[in-house]
Amino acid sequence: MFMSNKRVFLDSSILVEYYKNAATDLLDRLITEPDCSLHISQIVLSEYVFHCLGHDAAKSPLALKTSGKIKETLSYADHALFLQQFDFLADDENIISHFIQLMSSYNLLPNDALILAICKLNQIPALASHDSDFTGVCKQENIYLLQSVEDLEAFLPS
Repeated sequence: MFMSNKRVFLDSSILVEYYKNAATDLLDRLITEPDCSLHISQIVLSEYVFHCLGHDAAKSPLALKTSGKIKETLSYADHALFLQQFDFLADDENIISHFIQLMSSYNLLPNDALILAICKLNQIPALASHDSDFTGVCKQENIYLLQSVEDLEAFLPS
């Protein structure tokens, strides 16, 4: 993906709802928006595939592991092809202090704090998410929260 002036980090909730065909408008628009580059991380990969496993098998991922059905369930969709259309951001040891500080300051769970820390460390100005836990936090951290197409339109230049 090319580098644009409007970088957006995709939370797993955007990808999971898209996969379930429940809330697709925002990601459809983001994917086709030439002014946006879309980013994910290791946390998003893990959360997305974890939720897809449960959705596809109608069982918990732990039950799939116990029954030896992870490979079979993964064959229902080409998750790698879908995820490879987004830029992958790796983290490093610099994330540790940011992550702990964000958890402490905003009462965040670890994965949400990691997502925000990655946005901050990579200077990503926007986070697309259906997770309401980000609402106040993004505002405080000067990260534009995209929860709808209308939010995206307000974020993009006219």
